[in-house]
Amino acid sequence: MEYLSPGIIWLLMGVGLLLIELFTPGLFFFISFAFGSLFGALAAWLGYSLFIQGALALLVSLIQFFGMRRRLKQFTDSAQTPTNIHALQGKKGVVLTEISSLGVGSVKVGGEQWAASSSSLCPAGACVKILRIEGNRLIVSLDTTKE
Repeated sequence: MEYLSPGIIWLLMGVGLLLIELFTPGLFFFISFAFGSLFGALAAWLGYSLFIQGALALLVSLIQFFGMRRRLKQFTDSAQTPTNIHALQGKKGVVLTEISSLGVGSVKVGGEQWAASSSSLCPAGACVKILRIEGNRLIVSLDTTKE
């Protein structure tokens, strides 16, 4: 019975780890060790000892893992775009029904009608800017900027 050479074992381990990576989407964990295993196979075929093969496979895997982690972290740490109601903050709208001082009126923002309140009088038809959101009510102020 013929035994498998260390190079073939490293290669099979690399292919196996690549297959595991394919079936675990989003992790990007096993691909680093698959890449290291391929370098272990290369070291085996070049005649280096088992210790050197393992050390090289581990070193390449760690370099690949941390390099890829840093690169992928750039995509996940980017400024997140506000969505849903949080995307309204800073936008402008038009007053539909007058908002009295500390009272409630309505504002149209992006085609949707919202309940709104303000610390100052906002007449119907006036342009307002959304300062913040409290519950289901927009807190607005008169927009004095000219566009």
